[in-house]
Amino acid sequence: SPMAKLPFSCRMVQDAAKADVELSGKTAPKDGKYEVLYPVCLPDQGTFEWLDMFLEKNPDYIELSDRKILEWAEASGIFRPKPYGQTAPGFSKDRPDLSLGNPPLDEFSIRSIMRAIAPTLQRNI
Repeated sequence: SPMAKLPFSCRMVQDAAKADVELSGKTAPKDGKYEVLYPVCLPDQGTFEWLDMFLEKNPDYIELSDRKILEWAEASGIFRPKPYGQTAPGFSKDRPDLSLGNPPLDEFSIRSIMRAIAPTLQRNI
């Protein structure tokens, strides 16, 4: 039994109403193996333009990058002292300066969490 009654209740994703969720419709590869793609490009020479084009044509792939970490932080409403989209001197799109004031994010320890979770996603990366 619970130690104390909480002022709210939590529901699991399985209990969500169909109107409240969006099904991805993804299908597993025929051979059951997912792909990992490592684009190799020169810094600031069109890497992310190519990647954006690739992801648009291949929506079954997801991006795991420093740029995506910054996008997720912005979408999550994490405060950033300088505006999102502003690049600090010495940084590039390839290696953005997070400067969120949140040590686990600023120190990129979130990368190790992403590396641990990625194999469980059953997605092309």
